Amino acid sequence: RARYRAIAGNRFGRGRRLGLFAELLVLEQAVAISGSDALKHWTGPSGGSHDFEFPRACLEVKAAGAESANITIHGFAQLDQDRDVPLDLMVYILAESAGGRTIGELISPIEAELGSGALQVHLAMLGYGTSTLDDRLSVIDSFAVRIDGSIPALSSFTVAAGVRDQIRRVDYDLSVADLSLLKDARSTPAVVSGAA
Repeated sequence: RARYRAIAGNRFGRGRRLGLFAELLVLEQAVAISGSDALKHWTGPSGGSHDFEFPRACLEVKAAGAESANITIHGFAQLDQDRDVPLDLMVYILAESAGGRTIGELISPIEAELGSGALQVHLAMLGYGTSTLDDRLSVIDSFAVRIDGSIPALSSFTVAAGVRDQIRRVDYDLSVADLSLLKDARSTPAVVSGAA
């Protein structure tokens, strides 16, 4: 069994685990606000432009380990406001901690509210199985940044369509320290509450 966990853990690497943990934190907050309706707004697993597309705002969720200086943005769409609602970048700084929670411990109460089938479909789309991953993570810091032109972003607003069409793939890093200087005064739960 330990060998299976090691294999599953390697297939679902640390960066993906941190990202899933952060997205589940947002989903947990959304479920507390709007119950089972929250799951239909978690659009990242099904290939949506953003991780969450709520009626009043879209949220792009990023996680970084405590030792990380940057977050990675994938493609032009992640920081592109593609609907007529605000886009917020949610940043979670996570660290391993004996007092933290595992991904499974985040999933259990969400499943209790939503039913296991619906949530498992989303998790499977992300490549997450039912194996136990033992990382215990705690949130060291979290903040939101409104995407409004004040941060450097590659998007349909900053890169011409003809140029975007010729680029096959783009990933770029943004400094967590620089982003924290632009953070919204609202707490991350307040941002989720305002979006849902």
